[in-house]
Amino acid sequence: MTCGSCDYWQPLWPRADHARELDPGGCRRHAPRNTDEGYAMWPVTSAADWCGDYQRHPTRRLQEPA
Repeated sequence: MTCGSCDYWQPLWPRADHARELDPGGCRRHAPRNTDEGYAMWPVTSAADWCGDYQRHPTRRLQEPA
């Protein structure tokens, strides 16, 4: 149950509907947050990260690095 297989997570570089452990992505669970630089962005996490808001994506899965 990691970000890479969560319905709220979107990889920065899509890979045919799966993510590798270290791939970065953005959590879309909540609205983007303002940064100190004056723009908004979603939290960036790796596919291997996790949190308590996990919701399984019906087809996405975490794949081991090749």
